[in-house]
Amino acid sequence: MTGKHAVQAWLGVCLVSLLTACSQGSGYSDLDQFMAETRAKPRGYVEPLPEFKAYEAFSYSAADRRAPFEPPIDVQLTMVDEQPISDVEPDLDRPREVLENFDQTILGAFIESVPEITWVKTTAALWASVKPELS
Repeated sequence: MTGKHAVQAWLGVCLVSLLTACSQGSGYSDLDQFMAETRAKPRGYVEPLPEFKAYEAFSYSAADRRAPFEPPIDVQLTMVDEQPISDVEPDLDRPREVLENFDQTILGAFIESVPEITWVKTTAALWASVKPELS
């Protein structure tokens, strides 16, 4: 045994003997008397729990109806489909933009061939970063 183990064993033996010495004695005579008196008294009666009714689930069937505290809404059903009146028409005499001059099939093929486009929008400008495909 090393010195450290011997000291730990000695402290353990001292602790056990101290606890054993403190537990011997008649310092608990009043507690023993109280426990004997309490055990000699008649025991009380606890009523059993009442039986509860099983919960019945409620199915709310008026969910598709109008709420009772909201005012009713007047709905007027019309069978006539009216076309909206608008004066907005495309200006066919305007000058064409740069991308409108290209053939749509060539432009679509170019966009599909670009592997990755990253857009960054700042308060000053809109930037696009195109990463070409390395083959």
